[in-house]
Amino acid sequence: LDLPPPLSLPKMDILVLPDITSGTSLSPGIVTCSEDHVLLMEGISNPSSEQLVVHTVANTVSYQWFSLHLIPEGWLRDGITTYLQYKLASQLKPSWRFDELFTLDILYETFVEELDVPNSVENVSPLLYKKVAVTLRMVEGFATEDVVRRSLRRFIDRRGFLNADQLFNIVSNHSADLFTSNLLKPGFFRAWIFQPGYPVLTVNATNSSLSVSQRDILQNGTLWPLLLTFTTRALAKNRNVYQYWLLPTDTELILPFNGSDGWVLFNINQTGRYRVNYNTRNWELLTDQLMRNYSLIPALSRSQLIDDVFQLARAEMVNFTIAFALTRYLKHERDYLSWLTASKNFDQLIQLFYGTPLASDLEKHVISLYWPYYNATHRMFSVSESHMARLTRQDVLYWACHWQLESCINFTSILFKQWQSVSLGFPAEYKPAALCAGVRQFPQVFYNVFDSFTQSLVKSDRSVFLSALACTRNSSHLYYLMKTVFIDKNQMMIGHYEKLHLVKQILARPENVKPVVLFLVQNYDTALSML
Repeated sequence: LDLPPPLSLPKMDILVLPDITSGTSLSPGIVTCSEDHVLLMEGISNPSSEQLVVHTVANTVSYQWFSLHLIPEGWLRDGITTYLQYKLASQLKPSWRFDELFTLDILYETFVEELDVPNSVENVSPLLYKKVAVTLRMVEGFATEDVVRRSLRRFIDRRGFLNADQLFNIVSNHSADLFTSNLLKPGFFRAWIFQPGYPVLTVNATNSSLSVSQRDILQNGTLWPLLLTFTTRALAKNRNVYQYWLLPTDTELILPFNGSDGWVLFNINQTGRYRVNYNTRNWELLTDQLMRNYSLIPALSRSQLIDDVFQLARAEMVNFTIAFALTRYLKHERDYLSWLTASKNFDQLIQLFYGTPLASDLEKHVISLYWPYYNATHRMFSVSESHMARLTRQDVLYWACHWQLESCINFTSILFKQWQSVSLGFPAEYKPAALCAGVRQFPQVFYNVFDSFTQSLVKSDRSVFLSALACTRNSSHLYYLMKTVFIDKNQMMIGHYEKLHLVKQILARPENVKPVVLFLVQNYDTALSML
């Protein structure tokens, strides 16, 4: 990362604990970690567990750069550490797409959390640290990664007492030669980190003009300094991109545009922390492009289009017909990131309308789109295949069976029988979906799976068993799980934080909410004493 050595200590100790929920606890020279965050076992640990370990290692090392600094603003330290974590993870595993996954893990989460805490976010550290990381990535997008790296190096070299204003001033000074108007002054960072909400860019593209303006998603009238990046159908063939500033003082910006250039696409590769809403005609042109040749639009921008259109539709800023029209192209999509984004958005809608005919219709529609992707990926297997291929298969099986795709249910049921009958098992990425299918389809095996959970000594493997047990549709088995969590006092069988994980997995299924609430009402005093 071209940063000064984090510490002059001769070594760094990692203390592994079996039953903690915080993941990692960081101090100079020593780190305490949850077992599943740092330990892998060949043949048992699945791709998700492998990614978690890489994240933990990257986060642990990144934190050490600040472990001896006095930084009163914890969110600042955590934000820089998160930014460096993804950079380091990308260097450790270049093909695992950590740079792109940053958008789903961190950027999209800030969009959600802004709506959950719309008032005065200055004291909301979990949101603030993510906004710091996203803002550094945004600066990297238009001031280059070298500027951010040199700024962080200077910041770390200061040692001693460090605060946010020092970082903002350092980045501003290092980028001054890139922008004559010095837009990257401290006020830029304060606007993006402390102002509640986020901007929605409104784009109106016609045959003869292109105008853009911004609005606050919270409708408080807040405005931000935006560096706009956009391309057109004509420019995209050569990967050319325009850049323009939209300042808080600009009511509207008119940009050069020739209607014959076709569609326009803003916020290339989701560099900026804002959503984009197009006029209907441009949404239609983008939809047509995706149907004809989606590869002309970068994968990260396709993911952004999907997330933007669905979330804007939920905010009643776009008609849902536009969202469903745009996602018709997914029948041809094979990219992991685009489908992961689409799957989460589709499932939000299905859960929102759970128990209604509309939810059933939505599920059928999603399955029709998902089938080609599932069919192309779920059976592919070779010893030498990539990590992303294995991760894709794990997610494909999860979502396809989650939406009750019949061929997935049948396939994973067969896999479950293989798991029962062979001692060596099968590829770890199959295991979560196979165990879930077994518990759902064959109620008689429930207690065998529970016994396998209690006998497993690998924390990540125990989590897979717990998630599978939560798949049960049998009321007596669900009662047994709730009794295990809230009434039984045998702590050797299941740890405290494993109980929390199990409850979370159970409640993730809407059909379980009512029986769980009923159980808690009937056993209130006992359950309360166990928490």
